[in-house]
Formats: sequence, C-alpha cells, structure tokens
Amino acid sequence: MDQRIIGIVDKLVKYSKTKLINPVAFLAALNLLLKNKKNFTRQELENEYKKTVREIKANTGSDLNIGGRFHADTYPDRMARKYNAFLMLSEDKMQLPPFIVKLPQKAQREIKEFVFKRIIVAQRNKIGNIQSIDTHKKRILLADNKDKFIEFLARELQRSASSFEVVCFAVLKVFLEKFACKLYRNSKTNARDTGIDISTDYGVVYQIKKFKIRRKKEVEKILKEFKVNFDQSRIEDGKLILIIEDVDANFKHFIIFEF
Repeated sequence: MDQRIIGIVDKLVKYSKTKLINPVAFLAALNLLLKNKKNFTRQELENEYKKTVREIKANTGSDLNIGGRFHADTYPDRMARKYNAFLMLSEDKMQLPPFIVKLPQKAQREIKEFVFKRIIVAQRNKIGNIQSIDTHKKRILLADNKDKFIEFLARELQRSASSFEVVCFAVLKVFLEKFACKLYRNSKTNARDTGIDISTDYGVVYQIKKFKIRRKKEVEKILKEFKVNFDQSRIEDGKLILIIEDVDANFKHFIIFEF
C-alpha cells in the first residue's frame, strides 16, 4: 500500500476523537470514485457519506462512534488543508488526491478495502470488549470467575475515555440498585460539554473525568468548572461526587477540602 495513503488514513483516524467522521467521509469519496465520479460536489459527498455510514453499520452491527453529522460546508476544506485528503478544485468541487484518481480501478478498490478495515478496527478499539458481554448468558459466564471479571473491568476502564465512562456507569448502576436507587446518564460519553455525566433519583450527581491530575492548576481548572455548573449548596451537602482516574497524592487534599 502506498505510504501516502497510509499517512492520510492514519491522520484521519488518529485525530477523530469521538466520531469517526473524517475517515468515513474519505471512504465515501472512494465510493464515489469507484462509481466513476472523479469530481464531486459537497452535496454529493454528504449524500454518499450517509450511505457509507449505513454500509459500516450493516457490517459491524453497531453505530458507536459512527454516523456523526458531516458538515459539508466546512469538513472537506479542513480535510484538504490538514490531511491532504482532498484536492479542492473550486468552491463547490473537489476530488481525491490525483495519485489516487489516476490509479486503475482494481488498485482503488484495494484502497477502499484498506480504509474500510481501518475504520472497523478503530471503531472496535473504541468500543472495546463491551459487546463481548451483550447477552445475559455471556455476562453470567464471565462473572462466574471473580478474578477474570475484575481483570475485564480493569482492562476496559483503561481502554479509552468513553470506555472509562461506560464502565463506571455500569458498576455504579448495579451497585446503587441494591439500595433502590436508579442511575441515569445525562450526557454522551467524552462529549466535552462540561455538563452532568450521571445523576440519581435522590439528588446526587456523578461527574466522571478520565484525567490524571499531576499539577495544581489542573485541579483548579476542574473546581472552577464545577462551581460554574453546580450550585454551591449541592457541593456543600455532599451531593456532587467526582470520579477521576488518578490524582497525585500531593493534590488530593485540594479536591477533598473543596468537596
């Protein structure tokens, strides 16, 4: 495989923090090229993007990290400027890099297969192994061995920010149900919206941060965010619970004191 293609796809995948929008758009452009559409408009790319999303969902059986909104008025320009994924021909016309367009169709199909597989691998890496326990029977089988179950949870907690939030939610939900307390998700995983992550039916709010706090200013930034988003009385009453992946021992007292 041409190193230029590998380089483009690597960057598109690497910098897709939540949804794999840009890699899917690149795959959509390859689909257009294989339909003998060498040059295409923003609208044509957006339409093909939606079809490509459905193609991936049909293959994986999951829409996690796939299917975010494609902004045709801005994304192609950014993909051209930052990743050399497109060549802009005019305000509304573009094409894939010329070295791809000039290739025989067989080679273009091979590129499509390469990009498709990379997207699938990236999606599965983000999902982790959560789908391996998607049925009651599978969960019972895994939970039958305490050590393996704890190892599974520990591994998934470390996989990604999204996985960290999902596993925290699952553990808390099951634990609190023993006390007749329901747990609700209030925002998308890793959404960077600084909002509430999890709340209960008795007033407690859980905020999850996959951070490794190593400096005082990082602590101050988090505390400032909470004071903006939450009423002081909720904090003073102990009804705001912060879950952080790791905090240096030198800074734990700052958070404990404030909370």
